[in-house]
Amino acid sequence: MVQPGGQRRPSPARAHHDSKIGVKALLVWTDGTVHYWNHWSCFTGPLEAPFFAIGSGTEFALGALHAGRTAEEAVRIASEYDSLTGGPIHTAKLSPIPNPPNTPISGV
Repeated sequence: MVQPGGQRRPSPARAHHDSKIGVKALLVWTDGTVHYWNHWSCFTGPLEAPFFAIGSGTEFALGALHAGRTAEEAVRIASEYDSLTGGPIHTAKLSPIPNPPNTPISGV
């Protein structure tokens, strides 16, 4: 994009891409499908796998999940081996919604 006077200006998408904010999310829809979103506005899905994890401790958490640990245990294990994983662990149990509309579950 070029501003008046011939100066180049980054596109809004590029400016967003260059920002220091790094957001990643797993979105669980009411129909049970899981989608991945990151701060570059990349949206994928539905994902198909027995387990999902994002963040710096992903490999450790996925290994723990495949070994039969719960999600909470997997995060605790990841925090033992990854120095960037930590903080309080919050869990939520999701229940199936009969005849769900195709919208994201809020607050998850």
